[in-house]
Amino acid sequence: MPFDAFMTAALTRHLSDTLTGMKVDKICQPERDEVDLLFRFGGRNRLVINCTASTPYMALSAVTRENPAVPPMMCMLLRKHLSRAKITAIDQFGFDRTIRITFDSGDEMGFRKSKYLYCEMMGRGSNLVFADENNRILAAFRQNDITTKFDRVVMVGVLYEPMPPQDKIDPITCDYDTFASLLSSLSQDARVDLIFQKQFSGFGKLTAREIAYRAGGDAEVLLGSVDHEKLWSAFESVRDRVKNGDFAPCLIFESKEAHLAGGSPLDFSFMPISQFPDNFYVHSCSDVSEAIESYYLLRNQRERHKQHYNDIAQILKNCRNRLEKKIAAQILQLEEASDADDSKKYGDLIMQEMFRIKRGDDCVVAMDYETMKEVRIPLDMMLSPSQNAQRYYRDYTKKKTAVIKMQEQIEIAQAELHYVESVVASLETAVTAKDLAEIREELSHWSYGRRLTAGLKKPQKRLSRAKPLEGKTKNGFVFYIGMNNFQNDTVSTQLTERDDIWFHVKNYHGSHVVLKALRDQPFPDEDVEEAACYAAYYSEVKNSQKVEVDFTKGRFVKKPNGAKPGFVTYKNHTTALVSPRKIN
Repeated sequence: MPFDAFMTAALTRHLSDTLTGMKVDKICQPERDEVDLLFRFGGRNRLVINCTASTPYMALSAVTRENPAVPPMMCMLLRKHLSRAKITAIDQFGFDRTIRITFDSGDEMGFRKSKYLYCEMMGRGSNLVFADENNRILAAFRQNDITTKFDRVVMVGVLYEPMPPQDKIDPITCDYDTFASLLSSLSQDARVDLIFQKQFSGFGKLTAREIAYRAGGDAEVLLGSVDHEKLWSAFESVRDRVKNGDFAPCLIFESKEAHLAGGSPLDFSFMPISQFPDNFYVHSCSDVSEAIESYYLLRNQRERHKQHYNDIAQILKNCRNRLEKKIAAQILQLEEASDADDSKKYGDLIMQEMFRIKRGDDCVVAMDYETMKEVRIPLDMMLSPSQNAQRYYRDYTKKKTAVIKMQEQIEIAQAELHYVESVVASLETAVTAKDLAEIREELSHWSYGRRLTAGLKKPQKRLSRAKPLEGKTKNGFVFYIGMNNFQNDTVSTQLTERDDIWFHVKNYHGSHVVLKALRDQPFPDEDVEEAACYAAYYSEVKNSQKVEVDFTKGRFVKKPNGAKPGFVTYKNHTTALVSPRKIN
């Protein structure tokens, strides 16, 4: 379910009980629309404030996130004002999906002042707004001004205003008379769950359907089919949970087996849910953060990974299409220049038949003494015979030069295409966010794609390299696998020594794999085969039944000077035919 005001109330109570009085230890911004506040206590000590348009949420988490090499401006501003600041209050801003966090923070002169973070979890309107003691905005994820079509102004220096209230009934203050009057004014054919969503503020779909189910035995029951007293009782029991702070968060799975297998939950709630069929499984959580994190964490990680993957894949697709078209055009030009020898021959034959040619002739028929055939040679009537011969000689020289240059350009374009295809292969094997970040950095270094370059503008420090995959074979030999071109360079140039065995799939793009030698111990054949299977799997032909893999001693692997990441040469190799195998 998306965040509704009831879930926001439960989360506010949970965060207030846990964080009030705590000091902020660290602040980081792992994503453009997410800020994490870290505290000094065990377990879930990271308050994640995520304001993505599709899945906004807040929760305490223990999951460590990768941070950008250079902190964004929002992050640096929050660090300036909130580092070591104490949380004095966390409250729900009206009965809406906005949580206000109040900090006791010192200014440049050492005076203690209040600062506010407004966390708005409202779908496409989600935002994080930071304000000073006077409630003036200091920063925000998303700003707008009076020229845009918004209900309020969110700009630095402007007083913070909450989202305008909807013209709906507040369920917390609603009494029975107001409730009964509303029901009597509505059509008896209206669905109960939709009434709560449209007429009352703060209701999400799951909460509204649960009240309808408790009152009428059906989540989609019509108003005319349910007793109004029962409906009020069901409504009041849910509303009173907020008033009394009686929250019992839970997760809903499609089955108990799905829960035990670690599957993704279908939904979550701040109270026990009874509307689903018996084959569904409702799992009680220890606190609200557990429910929210379990639902959103894996989902957000997959969505962000997919988004970053698609951005890189689109850049690579455009580069590959451009290079393929460029090579095709260059080959066509090369073919057009391939008749250079004919131009030279025409010049020679004109010189040979000079005595028969007059100015103004449009052609000459000469005998080619190499083929013993007559050749018809076009002439420029405005030129003399000698000038026509020189014209063909110049054309010969121009085409020969064009052939040499075009062959060089084709080789350069083919090498670049080979490199792009190697990055595509690395992208297919990328697993973590850091793997994708390394590919983004590599592409931006070689100026591929403005979108990727814009995300990595001149980092002040180099991105910390993700380590190649490491493991051990059945007999205890250590191996390393590069998951992208940067890691391939690390494997081949830093981790591979003279007596190690180096692996790479034959004639295709893939990971560099090295099997480390042990002193005075020969490599068992089964360990060599195991490493070759890994090299076959982490390549662009991993779905094949059988794959050829080259392997050689580390002393025979070299990286040419100036070569792009991931490019090496090797010799004295042996080829094995193996089945691809993934690391367990």
